[in-house]
Amino acid sequence: MNTQLVEALLQTILALPETERNWLEEQLSHKAVSLDSAIQPTKRAIDLIGFAATDQPPPTDEEVQAILEDRLVERYLS
Repeated sequence: MNTQLVEALLQTILALPETERNWLEEQLSHKAVSLDSAIQPTKRAIDLIGFAATDQPPPTDEEVQAILEDRLVERYLS
């Protein structure tokens, strides 16, 4: 994950005027909802079963944070 890119993006967003930040938040929320509805429920269930059925220890908080940041970068910057 490119932490510097994420940090730069965050700083850029925070520097926007409030009206533009609100618009961006609405757009991202709308996009997230439309992406989530495109995933079929059975795929979600299969993903969860695969995630739970492992002999590996659960990820640490830092690993989870990195996974979430990677997903956000994939979703909104790709």
